[in-house]
Amino acid sequence: MVTISDNEAVAVEFVATASVLTEATAGHDVLLQLVGAAGVTLAPGISVSADVIDGVGSAAVGSDYQGFGTQTAIFGPGSVAGTTQIVTIAVLDDETVEPTETVSLLLDVVNGSVAVVGGQNTHTASILDDDTLTVEFNQATSGDSEADSSNLPILMVSGDVQAGH
Repeated sequence: MVTISDNEAVAVEFVATASVLTEATAGHDVLLQLVGAAGVTLAPGISVSADVIDGVGSAAVGSDYQGFGTQTAIFGPGSVAGTTQIVTIAVLDDETVEPTETVSLLLDVVNGSVAVVGGQNTHTASILDDDTLTVEFNQATSGDSEADSSNLPILMVSGDVQAGH
């Protein structure tokens, strides 16, 4: 008896390891791709699914982005090497002045008899803050002497600053 098996294999991986976006970006798309030899096509009845989880990063779920736990991307029959699918990070805009924060994504599981997790299995999205802090005096000049400090200018700060920054 002779067993003939298909030796074509594919992997799923992130197109890029990192991306940068601003806090005002409502939805940030991150691409996954099907990787294989040129011309490799998923046969009829064969599909590949890939689970992406949002992992540990400095951005806070619920205030900086909407956590999603797991998003599944599906490459259906007929998909060729190079086909892309999207997972989306829903960014939450706030009014807090804060440093750049990150969301880490991990390609966790690939399901399909012909597929594996590719080498580029993590992606870090950096969220740049778009808020400003205003510092100004309450008056342009002051005429008080050192002995009478009732009319000294007051330094005023407006804006919400993240604790510790």
